[in-house]
Amino acid sequence: METLDSKHHDEIASLIKKMQSPISEYSFANLYLFRRQHDYKVLRKGDYTFLTAITYDGTRYIMPFNKIESIDKAILKELMSEGYCLFPVPESDLVHLPESEYRYEFNDDDSDYVYTRNKIATYPGRNLHKKRNLIKQYRTLYQYEDKPYSCDRASDAKVALQRWFDLGGLPIEDTDYIACVEAIDHCEAFGLVGQVYYADGEPSGFLLGEELNDNTFVIHFAKGVTTFKGIYAHMYNSLANALPEKYELLNFEQDLGKESLRQAKSTYLVDNMQRKYRVHLK
Repeated sequence: METLDSKHHDEIASLIKKMQSPISEYSFANLYLFRRQHDYKVLRKGDYTFLTAITYDGTRYIMPFNKIESIDKAILKELMSEGYCLFPVPESDLVHLPESEYRYEFNDDDSDYVYTRNKIATYPGRNLHKKRNLIKQYRTLYQYEDKPYSCDRASDAKVALQRWFDLGGLPIEDTDYIACVEAIDHCEAFGLVGQVYYADGEPSGFLLGEELNDNTFVIHFAKGVTTFKGIYAHMYNSLANALPEKYELLNFEQDLGKESLRQAKSTYLVDNMQRKYRVHLK
């Protein structure tokens, strides 16, 4: 096994592209940026490629980079018999893992929040009226500009990130600050795109994400300076309107069991919670 490194980018990214997974972990950038937290290692077995890793709650797992139906089940069972569960598995793949041989479970903390792009682009209806009001306030209170992310805006993104961190008041190890800095520095290499936001000439936030599959865009990092009222509602709406129409869905990733994230993501009225199953041998 080899520790996951940037040298694995082309191989892993190519396999991920073929999988067309709806799950946010299937992104080389996401894997690389959180490699230390999960101790990702590349494992090759026969014609198949996996990662070995550890979940946030300490469960050892293998993550496949071939479609479940195409993997030799003898190889899969051999690896799982060594103490690994199979993760993250979308519900649609469970049909290839019969209950007579496997046991399934999922943790809500792992589930991705998925929204239609049109909803975030318009905030329709009574239940999203507050989001429309927040946008109106942001766009009325401040002289604002939204710019496509580019390397020459990295310093502005870092200014917004630092202000976000300072306002949060959490220890750095309890945030994704370090991974975010790395994403800003290597966005071009990993194919990350997004926007940088300005209010009254100051950086007020930024978003970075990428194509997850042919119809879904995943947002990896969303950092807003909350002294600018309405910044988050504005950022998501601006991005949704700027994205190509091919992206029908926006994946906001999981809440990691953090109540503040759960509440914030729920206010956008999630359309689908993309469950990620942990599959064990019986």
